[in-house]
Formats: sequence, C-alpha cells, structure tokens
Amino acid sequence: MNLIFFIVSATRILFIFNDGNIYERQIATEIKSILKKMNRFEQVEANDSSFHGLKENLESIYNSYNVRNILYGKLVSINSEYEYYNDTAGDLQQFAHATVDYEVDIFRKGKKEIYKLLRGESTDKNIEKRSEAEEKALENLYGELEDFFYETFPLKGVVLERNKKQVLINLGLVQGVKKGHVFKVVQKGKTIGFIKVNRVEDSTSYARIIEGYYRIRPLQWIIERHRKPIYISLQLLYTYDKVHLGGVSFTLGRYLYAGASFSFTYTKGITTLLPELSLGYNYFFIPDYFSSSIDFSSNLYMMSQKFIYNGEDYLASTLLLNAGLFLKNSFYLKFLRLDFKAGYKFIRQTNKWYYTNPSDSSIVEVPYDASIEKLELGGFNFSIGLGFYLR
Repeated sequence: MNLIFFIVSATRILFIFNDGNIYERQIATEIKSILKKMNRFEQVEANDSSFHGLKENLESIYNSYNVRNILYGKLVSINSEYEYYNDTAGDLQQFAHATVDYEVDIFRKGKKEIYKLLRGESTDKNIEKRSEAEEKALENLYGELEDFFYETFPLKGVVLERNKKQVLINLGLVQGVKKGHVFKVVQKGKTIGFIKVNRVEDSTSYARIIEGYYRIRPLQWIIERHRKPIYISLQLLYTYDKVHLGGVSFTLGRYLYAGASFSFTYTKGITTLLPELSLGYNYFFIPDYFSSSIDFSSNLYMMSQKFIYNGEDYLASTLLLNAGLFLKNSFYLKFLRLDFKAGYKFIRQTNKWYYTNPSDSSIVEVPYDASIEKLELGGFNFSIGLGFYLR
C-alpha cells in the first residue's frame, strides 16, 4: 500500500491597511503580529493607496502581488464617553466606556467572499479615563481579530497513521502547529471526532484522540479548531425523593466537569424548589460509549413544616445543607446520554428552628423542639436520567 501525502502549502496573503491615524496604525501593527504568530502566511504588505480605486479590478492586484487572498482592514469608528450607574449604596458613580468597530474584508479570486464587522468594548466600571477605556476596547478587539483569523484561515490536513489512541498528521512546525492544538476530524462534511496535538515535528505531528475513538481512521481530513470543544449535557433526572426539572453540566477539562440544576422536592407534605450544584471527575472506560464518574453535589435550602402549639398554628423552619457523593455511569449513543447515579446523601441541620405565628407574623427563635416530627436526614439515593450531549 502506497502512503498518500497531502501537501499543505502556506497561504500567500496581501494585507492592505489604512495608513491613517494612530489607532489605525496601532490596529494594523497588531494584525500583522497576529498573522505572523499564526505562522501560516507569506505576508505582503501594502497601504490603502495600493487598494484605492482598484476594487473594481482586483485581478490587477492579484497579478501584481501574486497572492491568493487579499485582506482589507478598515477602522469604522472608535467612540468613548462617560456613563453612570448606581452602586450598592445607591450612590451615582461615573465611569468611562468605549467601543471600537473594525471592518475586515476578505477577497478571493477577485470577489469579496467574507465581510466581518468586529467590535471591541470596554465593560469595566472601574475605568475612570476615556483613554484607558479606549485601550481596553482595543485589547478586546485584538482578541476578536485573532479568533476571526483562526476561524477564517484554519489549518487543514489529513490523518496519516493511527496507533490505538495516537494518530500521525501531516502538519508540523512548518505549518504553525503547536502542542495543544485541537483539530476536528471530518468525514463527508460532518465532524466525527477531535484530536489534540501532544508532539510536534518539522512537517508532521502526533495527536491523541479525545473524541471519536471508534470512528477516526487514516486518510480522513482534519481542520484546526481555535476554540477547544465544550461538552454540554442537558438532563432530566428522577430520584426517589425529588425530580430534577432540568440541568446543565459542562467540562472544565477532559475529565473534570461541573453542573447546575433545579430540583422539585416533595417531602412530608411540603414542596420545595431548590438549586443544586455538582462537581465531578469523569473517566472514559470505553471512549465514545461508556464512562463512569464520581459526582459530588450540594445545596443549601430552607426546610419548613406546620405544627400546632397551644391550640395555634405555627410554621417551623430550619436551614439544611444537603451534600451527596455519587457514582454515576453514563452511556452515550450519538447525541443521547443515559445516566444511572447511585450514592449516599448527607444532610446537616442547624440546631435552631424558627417559629412563625401566621396570625401575627411574629418570628420566635427557640431550641429544637423534639415534639416536632423528626426529619429524615440523609440516606441512599438513586436516579436515572436522559440527557442530550451537545458541543
């Protein structure tokens, strides 16, 4: 079998900038720095006079500079002003706010294919000077520009070889690949997995499969992903004492994840709606299909119950801290996720009850009264849920 190599050459790009005021020159310098850092362009620079009047006849520029892409940047506006807000004490405070709008056009084969208006904005209410707000807005604009260029000019290559969880790709230092780069693997226009570079050589790199273990094969296309993939799970869970109305969990890394949900609880005739936070460590036993995790969840809520004392109705309330440690197993089928979770729930009760007399709304703090029905604190917990695995 003959191994097929796909040659990925550098993109020759003409960057035309408006040699105008100090802000335009500053942005142009930053764009050149971003393009140089990406290490995938043969840059040719020109000022706006080279472009003026030639938009109707772009072929002359392509022929003169021998380029494939023309990138045209233009500062549309930069505005700063003072705004006001009320602080926590109700006092009126002043701060400086600024926005920067920048237009980027990409011309290919004589036609404008991409038009993008990017905005940088300062949102810090501690900035007092307009000049500082403008600099902050420019910094945010630079981040937007970097994301735009990576998404517009992603590295494209191919998987050459595979050995278990490791793949060899035909991109390396020459093309600007760095350790930690994430690529999506594509087949017939659809993303089937992700790989992360862990070793870089001159013209090739080695990467670890982070998703798509059973789908990634040699000779599949890869496309650089500037933003790392985010895995989100939306779930509806049922347990023996509560119903989770819905929740969202997302990864903080490959294995660590966090989540939040609302639970509807009906205990001893009392209905409670409370938020619940969770943190867990996930390990993929069978990549793409089965994982097991340790899940710690916790919430703080008010528990109440009615009782009769001296012939009058009272409402007793106490503060509870709910914490649970669970073992969760998840099964994945495309975008669906089935969860089974079992563990022990611990509840810590404060040593005070607060009695409220509904007739006069008075609140009295007394020690815990044993005559009040004892709360069931803690116990075994089991849940099953169906989620949607998004990215």
